[in-house]
Amino acid sequence: MNGSHLVLQLADGDRLRLNVDGATKIFLEDTRVRVKRFLPDTKVRVSHKDGHAAAIFVKAVPK
Repeated sequence: MNGSHLVLQLADGDRLRLNVDGATKIFLEDTRVRVKRFLPDTKVRVSHKDGHAAAIFVKAVPK
């Protein structure tokens, strides 16, 4: 992830690139958080439409 987009590797190995901006909501354990960058291998669930990430739900962070 950089300031404007997020690249996800899907379970089937395909990749999905989504735009991220100030309107994108990010949640960690049901609490909205501010994140400027995710570490590689962070597990997330994403709600998206038309190439834009509307909400990102962090499920697990790498150790």
